[in-house]
Parts: sequence; structure tokens; C-alpha cells
Amino acid sequence: MLVRATDVLSDLIAGERTGVPPAAGFEAALLSALEAACALPAAPAQSVPPATIAPATVADGPASTYRIQWQPHPGLFRNASEPLMLVRALRRLGDLTVVADLTRLPALEQLDPETAYIGWTIVLRTQAPETPDYRNIRVRH
Repeated sequence: MLVRATDVLSDLIAGERTGVPPAAGFEAALLSALEAACALPAAPAQSVPPATIAPATVADGPASTYRIQWQPHPGLFRNASEPLMLVRALRRLGDLTVVADLTRLPALEQLDPETAYIGWTIVLRTQAPETPDYRNIRVRH
């Protein structure tokens, strides 16, 4: 559902940039899916199982494990930033486990579509060599 929501957001941004809005009702299927998901009782964030992303092929050698906790700035989407690019880049380095932190997610009627609410805990196990680039990654908001 996150990918579908990202596609809808991309279509809206493209429409604004080009002056050609998407066809009327293009978001209806996503809205129906969101409404159905919101009708279910909310589970605590701790009960969200990790989503394991298929590992990439990495060089042989000793493995290192990195734990990344990322809570994006609330204004992340206002400049069309794409958090999935970070996940895809990390996935190319090795085994990746991603767990969503939904504790800041408000009720649907209070949701601002331009605000980033979801945080992430990402565990990367990689055999890729550690470089100064990896050691000094700092995500600023």
C-alpha cells in the first residue's frame, strides 16, 4: 500500500509541475484500501513484524551489522523526498530488515498527507567493506 500511495503522490506532484492534473478518480482504489485498513483495530507499534527485504549479493568477507534508527523530519514530503531510495540503496549492500515505528501516526481524520509520521528501524548485515562514507552517514532534517 505504501508503494501505491507513493505512486499517487508522484502523480500529484507531476500534475502540479506540468499543469496537467491526473484523471479524476485516479486515487479511488488507494483511498478504498486505506479506508479498509483503518477500519481494522490498530495494533501497537511493537507488534509490527519486521519486513525482510531480499538480500543482495555482496563480496565475501567478515560481515558487519549496522542498526539505523530513522525518524524523518515531518516536512520530508513537502519537497518530494523519497525515503524508499535510502532503503533501496541499503538493500544493495546486504541483508536488510526494516521495522516501521507507527507511534506518531495520527488517526485518519487528523492525517496531513504532506507530513511524514512513520519512523524506521533498519538493520543492515553486510560484507561490504566499511568506508569513511559508511561511518560518517548523518541524516539531518
